[in-house]
Amino acid sequence: GEGADQRFLESEARIAVVDARDALFDGLEALRLLASPTGTTGAALVVLLGRKDRSALDTAYQAGATHYLVEPFTESDFHHSLRFAERHARRVAGHWKRASRDGDGDAADAEPEVQAHDTRDVLTSLADAAAVHHWLDDQLAQPEGQIALLLVGVTQIEQVNAAYGRRAGDMLLQMLARRLDRLVASAGRRLSLIGRIAGAEFAIVLHDERASDIAQMLAEQIVTEVGRPFVVDGDIITVNCRSTIAMARSGDDAMRLVRRASLALSGADIGDDKIV
Repeated sequence: GEGADQRFLESEARIAVVDARDALFDGLEALRLLASPTGTTGAALVVLLGRKDRSALDTAYQAGATHYLVEPFTESDFHHSLRFAERHARRVAGHWKRASRDGDGDAADAEPEVQAHDTRDVLTSLADAAAVHHWLDDQLAQPEGQIALLLVGVTQIEQVNAAYGRRAGDMLLQMLARRLDRLVASAGRRLSLIGRIAGAEFAIVLHDERASDIAQMLAEQIVTEVGRPFVVDGDIITVNCRSTIAMARSGDDAMRLVRRASLALSGADIGDDKIV
């Protein structure tokens, strides 16, 4: 339901369960709503489907599900499914933490690109969620300067997919990624990273003495860039975005900082660029 993404982030849970039995349309909408917060925090997203909805499995996965259970199933089956989902979430979190430790080195001399843990988003070629977490943990280990996490959530992507097809939506995200990448590069900051961390959600990490000011400037520029029309296969498509800036605090790790930014983003209005 409305606000489910915020409630999930506030709960700090490792698993979200969507019961779509006898309510497939609402269930798919709930999956889409939860896909971003579960994706950015490495949580599992389990969907329960009725017997007649088995054919909707592909749609459920596209909407963000990581695990599924289809009727008929017993209570024991459900508990087994939850255990598998929890194992998935723990493995993702453990992988992110291990890679961050393995990548430790002289971060002051490191280039901004993701290095030992270089993993890329297949669609946009930007850093993926794991790489963003790794790099963010590396930067948080360095005491000098400010660290800002700018999250950008693009709205109306599902409407684009429905009206023009998923291929058009993917092409739009690729174009948007290039626009964002150019903006970050034009800021001229060596210690910065941009990544795609969920379906239509992007993260920009800045490590600089003026990270807060730079992030605010970028957020304003991004609203303008995202608002410019995209030409996709001859169609003119417009979308909007929400953004939020989370400043690192003492004791933060990547997961805590991303969760705080995601929680703020879920409650942001279009055009917002608030700092938390």
